[in-house]
Formats: sequence, structure tokens, C-alpha cells
Amino acid sequence: MNAEPTDVVRDEASLQVDRDGNLRHLLTLKGLDKSLLTDILDDAETYLSAPGTLPTRTIAARH
Repeated sequence: MNAEPTDVVRDEASLQVDRDGNLRHLLTLKGLDKSLLTDILDDAETYLSAPGTLPTRTIAARH
């Protein structure tokens, strides 16, 4: 019995997201919802700094 490719993608996505839809681990982008990917990119954008300036240091970035 072999798993279908769509089953494998669904399994990969389910390993990364908890019951409430919150991201637990970012292992792959396969199977993740577009809105979740947009949220990840939006969060990452808050850590950008202008060229030539020091990176933003936050408590959240240390964990």
C-alpha cells in the first residue's frame, strides 16, 4: 500500500500545524495554506532593517 502524493503533502503540513491551525514547526512550504504563508512573510517583514543600520534586537528574536 503506497501513499498518494497528495496524502504525503497533507501529512507534511499536518506535522507543522497544531489543532488550532497555529504553526508549530516550519519544515516545508508544501501543503501550507496561502494565508499562513502570508502571515509568516508579514511577521518576517517586521524584522527587516534599513541597509547600513544594525539589526533589530527583540526578546522574541532570541528564542
